[in-house]
Formats: sequence, structure tokens, C-alpha cells
Amino acid sequence: MLKIGKFSKLCHVSVRMLRHFEEMGLLLPERVDPFTGYRYYTASQLTTVSTIVSLQRMGLSLTAIGEILESSSTSQALETHIEACYQKKLKEAEKLQVQLWQLKAAGERLRRKEEIMKNYIVVAKELPSCQVASLRDTLSTYTEEGRLWEKLHAEIAPQHPKFATPPFSTATYHDAEYNEANPDVEVQVSVIGSYQDTGHVYFKKLPARLVASVTFTGAYDQITDVNITAMRWIEENGYRTNGTMFNVYHVGPGDTSEPEKWVTECCFPIAAK
Repeated sequence: MLKIGKFSKLCHVSVRMLRHFEEMGLLLPERVDPFTGYRYYTASQLTTVSTIVSLQRMGLSLTAIGEILESSSTSQALETHIEACYQKKLKEAEKLQVQLWQLKAAGERLRRKEEIMKNYIVVAKELPSCQVASLRDTLSTYTEEGRLWEKLHAEIAPQHPKFATPPFSTATYHDAEYNEANPDVEVQVSVIGSYQDTGHVYFKKLPARLVASVTFTGAYDQITDVNITAMRWIEENGYRTNGTMFNVYHVGPGDTSEPEKWVTECCFPIAAK
């Protein structure tokens, strides 16, 4: 029989780890000297250690390895645990792949960020007073905004409203902070003439407003960068915000399903400091 030190050298596993295997019940010494406490192992147990180490490298836990070693049908137990481990690692690999893609994309965005933000042009402009049909509601998510537009147009359609040219369609987000759920959203479209309020749509006159305006083309994932650019411009040019920002959809999802053709104007009401 082999003392624990010699056994450790032969199987390339530290004495500390062998003692841990013993505590876990995975590998008990063949004999323990009752006087010295020396532990002795047999050559056949080297195979058991090799199996434990191999399964560890595959990602199986020591608990699972113990269940395999204790099973009366070791091959079946091993197959079951390996399949479970495989599925777990597959999910982890898929998650890791997504994270790697996100990291790569984030790096590219950071490299382009300053250049992209320089391409956004901020201008101060006065929006004239106008008459609008307005519908405000709390949505489950921001993606439901299209439902508000459909409801607004459906309720005012019987009155055959005349829309301003060019069209002026806006969305205002009234929450004091960003809410992932239940956002408070108001959509408005400019109209010419007088009309009766409906069950959910109200007609009102908006005052003239001074805004810092940024117009961009493409998908809405640019809005955060647009917001940053606008806030910098407002601070650097002696203005302060003076109301809730809103988006003007010059060309939106209702006009085309191709995001690269969308034209959005972000407006930030401002006043001189």
C-alpha cells in the first residue's frame, strides 16, 4: 500500500485535496494506522482519483461525482450527469457568447461615441403656437406607444379633421424619471380648425415654445446620445431646461417599417438662465 504522500505524487493531486476527497466521502483511505494516523491507499485507487479529477475538469461538482461513484449503475449515472452538465455549460456558453458580443459592440460604440455625438446638430428654435388633438395614457411598456396613435386617430376620424402641413406629431413622456413599466405618455397631432373632444382625445392649443432641437435619422437607440448632446449644448450656451422634452416624428413607424428611414426631432423646452 502507498502512504498518502507517495500516492499524491503518483496521481498528481495534493495531499490537501486528497483529504478533501476523504471528507466528501469520495475517496476513503484503504487503511488508517490507529497509532500514527497515517493514511494508506492502494494502486487501484489511483484509477478512482483519475476519474474524480477528469469529471471535475468536465465541470461536474464533487457532489455529482459522489452520486456517480455510489451508483450501482455507474455508466448510466455518469451519462445522466454528463448530459445535465453539458446542457448547463451550453446555456452558459450561449450567455457568454451574448456577453462577448455585447462587450465588442460596447467597445465599438465607445470608439465611435465622440465622433457620432459631434454629428448631432443642436439648434435653438421657436415652435409656433398650434392646435393639437391630444391623448394621454399609462402604457404597460414604451413599445405600446403605437396603440395610443391608433386610438387617437380612430376617435377623431369621424370628425374628418384637417391635419397641419407639414404634419406635426409628437410624443411626450411625463414621468419624472425613467420607468421601464407603466410609462405616462401623451401623443399629439396638430390639426387645423375646431373639433369636439371625444372619450379620450382632447383638443387644445399649445403656446409657442423655445426649444433646443436635435434632428436625427435612423432607429431610436440613438436617443440617449442625442439627449447627452442636447444637455451639453444647453449648459454650454447659457440656457436651462423649461419643461418636459418631447419627440416630433417627421417620419416614423406609421410611415415606414424601415428604421433607417425614420426622421425624429428631439425637442427640449429651454429658457435663458
